[in-house]
Amino acid sequence: MNYKRYWGIILYFIIITVMIIYFSACNDLFVISNPPDSNKTSVSFKNDGGQNTPLNQVTVSDAKALVTQVELETGGQVEDNEITKGPFVVNFILNGTIATVDTGSIPDGDFVKVKYNIHKPDDNEIPPDPEFRDGSNSSQRYSFIIKGFVNGNSFIYKSRQSINIIITLDKMISLTNNKLNVTVLFNSNSWFVSNGTVLDPRDPGNSSTIDDNIKNSFRRAFQDNDMNGIPD
Repeated sequence: MNYKRYWGIILYFIIITVMIIYFSACNDLFVISNPPDSNKTSVSFKNDGGQNTPLNQVTVSDAKALVTQVELETGGQVEDNEITKGPFVVNFILNGTIATVDTGSIPDGDFVKVKYNIHKPDDNEIPPDPEFRDGSNSSQRYSFIIKGFVNGNSFIYKSRQSINIIITLDKMISLTNNKLNVTVLFNSNSWFVSNGTVLDPRDPGNSSTIDDNIKNSFRRAFQDNDMNGIPD
């Protein structure tokens, strides 16, 4: 009996079997991580207002939010398409430069709204940025942090309010096997103003109005694949 030939045949079949298993596994991983009917989608934010309130009494230098569950909505009975779950920190650029904050994959569809949550950490949640939590008490956890100056004196405003934001897109987006960026416009100039009166962010009595202003400052969203801050 030719043992060399015998073991050569055995080795050949072992190699073939290993290759079949390997490529089958690779194919399964590819399908799971990159479904063929999904689209790479990103969400961006752009400040379309000035950085200072009237009379320059309040100047904003930094602003950030803890964001989670960014979704595009079809407007029908179909379940919302989640781009990313989070939470993650959005550092807003205040000079009008567009900033892309996160990406994900969603299936084809016709979308009419963008939804996201500005999120106050839960009881036992550890946020990715420690500044959003000072302690375990509800009053020591924050969703939106703004830093700046009031008449030359520094301030830090920390919102304790979770905010669900739903914005109707300028026009419906029909997405088919493509990449998509949705830009959301906000106006930081409106955060510390009410009926023409400047709100001092250091006064706790202004917190409710300021929180409403933050929510209402996110007012437009549109398809912006070239990320220039202008609707496509």
